[in-house]
Amino acid sequence: MKTLIIIFTLFGASISYASPIDCKVADESTIIVTMEIPHPNHALVHRPSGETVWLQTSPEFIHKQIPNFSELKTWVISSESKGTVWVNGKATVQPIIKGNGKYHLYIAENTETEPENTYFIECFFVIGDGNS
Repeated sequence: MKTLIIIFTLFGASISYASPIDCKVADESTIIVTMEIPHPNHALVHRPSGETVWLQTSPEFIHKQIPNFSELKTWVISSESKGTVWVNGKATVQPIIKGNGKYHLYIAENTETEPENTYFIECFFVIGDGNS
């Protein structure tokens, strides 16, 4: 009987964990991303418009800008931060932040597979009033 009570207590307990990533909007063009170390190496951002900004495939991709990205604790995304957006089959370099709305930052070991098939961390941030 004691065993059943202990098991029930363990499964019934509410356990909360700190998120491994946090995105804070410092101003309309600066996002401060804080991450637990280590974390995945590849990143992308889904814009409110539905466009995906690929950061690991752009000419200024994260790994060249920031050596040992998986060991980075704080990352500042500014109006100068850029990534690759594919337009009609061609890679174009564009700012990460473009317009108002809700953005989705996704950092994973493999950004080109389903989320259930890779380790990832993610956060959301809103620029402006949240309407795109």
